[in-house]
Amino acid sequence: MEIAPYRGGVAIVGTALYDMYYQFTTNDTPDQLPFPLHITLLTKAEYVACGKPTLPKLSLDDLDISYLHALGLGQRPERRPEVKWIVVVWYHVDRWRKALGLPVAQLHISITPANDHNLDKGITSLVDKNAAWQQCSEETLDHVLLSTPTPLHAAIAQTMAIRFPSSYKAYVRLGDLSKQDNPKLAMMAYVRALYLNPGLQIYIQKQLVRLNGHVGWGPTINDVERQSVPKDLRARLIEPHIFTSTDFFSNTIWRTEVQVPREQPWFGDYRLPRFFSWIIPNRLAAMSTPRNESDVDQLQELGIDTVLTLTKEEPLPARWFEFKKINNIFLPVENYKPPSLAEMDYIYNQFTEKEDKTWLIHCGGGKGRAGTVLACILAMHSPAGEDSTSRPTLDKSTAITTTRTLRPGSIETPAQETFARNLRTIVINQDTTRSLSSCELAFSRPPCPGTLLVLDRCNPSVKERKRWLSLLQPPAASPSNPEEKPMVTAVHMSAPEEVCKSRIAARVGHPTIRAGGGANALAQMGRAMEAPRVEEGFDAVLTAGSFDAAREAAVLLGGEVGIVKFPRTPHLLDFGAVGEDDVLLDQGTDQGQGQGRGRGMGGMKVPEGGRLVVEEKVDGANMGVSFDSKAEVRVQNRSHWVCAGDGPQWKGLQAWVDKYLEALRGLLLRDEEMWERFVLYGEWCVARHSIHYTDLPGQFVAFDLFDRVQGSFVAREVLGRALEGTGIEQVPLVMVAEAGEQVDWKALMGTKSRFYEGPVEGVYVRVEDRERRRTIGRGKVVRGDFLSGDKHWSKQEIVYNGFARKEEWT
Repeated sequence: MEIAPYRGGVAIVGTALYDMYYQFTTNDTPDQLPFPLHITLLTKAEYVACGKPTLPKLSLDDLDISYLHALGLGQRPERRPEVKWIVVVWYHVDRWRKALGLPVAQLHISITPANDHNLDKGITSLVDKNAAWQQCSEETLDHVLLSTPTPLHAAIAQTMAIRFPSSYKAYVRLGDLSKQDNPKLAMMAYVRALYLNPGLQIYIQKQLVRLNGHVGWGPTINDVERQSVPKDLRARLIEPHIFTSTDFFSNTIWRTEVQVPREQPWFGDYRLPRFFSWIIPNRLAAMSTPRNESDVDQLQELGIDTVLTLTKEEPLPARWFEFKKINNIFLPVENYKPPSLAEMDYIYNQFTEKEDKTWLIHCGGGKGRAGTVLACILAMHSPAGEDSTSRPTLDKSTAITTTRTLRPGSIETPAQETFARNLRTIVINQDTTRSLSSCELAFSRPPCPGTLLVLDRCNPSVKERKRWLSLLQPPAASPSNPEEKPMVTAVHMSAPEEVCKSRIAARVGHPTIRAGGGANALAQMGRAMEAPRVEEGFDAVLTAGSFDAAREAAVLLGGEVGIVKFPRTPHLLDFGAVGEDDVLLDQGTDQGQGQGRGRGMGGMKVPEGGRLVVEEKVDGANMGVSFDSKAEVRVQNRSHWVCAGDGPQWKGLQAWVDKYLEALRGLLLRDEEMWERFVLYGEWCVARHSIHYTDLPGQFVAFDLFDRVQGSFVAREVLGRALEGTGIEQVPLVMVAEAGEQVDWKALMGTKSRFYEGPVEGVYVRVEDRERRRTIGRGKVVRGDFLSGDKHWSKQEIVYNGFARKEEWT
């Protein structure tokens, strides 16, 4: 064969093309064709447009003829049945054309006198596609998959992996072609490719990182995923040893899609217990209680070698673990209770000292006790994949929120949440330990650097305080401060005796003093009390004579609660308004970019029983309202505090706060022990941004309420109930969609706004849990033309919006 000029263009000609002709047709008269057999590489127009480039050579360095693959007979019988051709793929020609600035061409050999250059002559035109894929060599299939993607490519990749199970290329191609529509299959294919060829680690690791947050780790699959993984591939893809050999995620939190607590995943043909999932790949997993010895055997197959049992009411039989490579640690914790601090220390020490072990933690349902322990372990691990340390690296709220995101319903009771939140704060209280010796032992243990250690015990005399100070040890040495000295503060509760009497009389539920009692204890304490002084060895003495003073002391010791910046909301679809700095949600099967794809759930992960709530997106300044520890109002704009002096649009802020102060107090000051607990978010709509509103209900329109203690946002209906009677309006509801319901996002962009004569800026989308209590996900869709003008609104002369009630301008 040779490359030669042909009809003003460039083609491959030669006798080898006749061998391909006879391979796929019984017609023995190719010489009667009005043209020689050829493969057009450049048409006349392309050759001229490219400046008549020098023709390449048929060599290893240019166009390697060994990569020319004839696939079979092609035809479009529905259009031109008399036109036939042989379908060809040649990756080197595709690459050469791209270098010339030309698109990939559908290479073929015309074999009939009739021809039609407008027909699609690619791989989708093959007359017998299945036969072609079954007869092609591994190399040929690889080059087919490197060609321009078609709807056939994913199925071809599966066929290649089935026919050539030892080919790493087959599994790389399968992963690349499945990651958009079938991420679980892609993840499993990538891991097998890495197992077959460890030299692919950099590429495979990059692809797996992109799948983190979209699909669960490991060879376990749910019912939907099981249907999408071909049976002929399943056995090879779920081999657990190929996952256990992948260790570069052993310190990374695997942020899987929303788990369903009652779902039983599949491991091969075996149903595992409810709520199994990996938290840290090949290092930490969780689930409900194993049902039998077979469950334990399957866990061992998955690479788990340590099972932590927290169910006091249901220890696992020892015989299930006899003479096996998997062992059981039993730490009995009562249902709905957290472990003790000593038990958590033991768990974490065991977990970190044996870094080569893979743990599974379970309680009854895998949520309460297991979730509490998981949150504590996650607090010690950086999500960036750094090594574990002896001190927490995630703040407490993040650790709890992360656990609840990974495993919905985790940490079921206030006691469990308090325990997880106090991981950095150690409180030693003899009323709860019921033992002086246990208090002394805990107090004398060197704390981690940065730990707030609280001895919650009445120590009225100088002698008692001196003994406790003698037990105190400096924090464990850290690289940044190897000789850190603890700062010791005495807190003196000095409330008047009459106040103490009334408090004791009203108190119920004390662990050692019944309601109405305590007068003798108070009198005895009063006689023994010696007010603490700095000279005793304290660095400071805080005297709190009232509840407000005690609150101030807590702020001095633990710090003021800071700003909770409203989370950045990703775009679900791009109708033209997504800028370079915006976040576009990773595209899934229900979601596409641009105007061509506008139906489905927008790529949002909606749990079973959950729903999407779609609200009008109001074009204003993001604003949050909360109270500080002194019950003073604070207003934030994104990540900074604002006041009436911070520019023209905030000029009326103080008047608005004064008007709604009592309403805000009733709404946000719901927790007497933590006035900072709730944050109300909304849009401050005084100034026109991109839309000139004419009929706003007020200067501030609310859209969310955050609970710092729970670390979560409430659902729409919960916010609506909280706003009742306040006079503060909520953003308008557009629609509600149940899980799986189709939403026409493009049509919603034409929804009329409630606040002016025109379409909405866009819609705000929240995912609510099945109880309709919490918002567990969020996104937005914005009209493509809503950003009008050449300048940002803040760079222009301010234009004020209009309000339905004129008193809003006061």
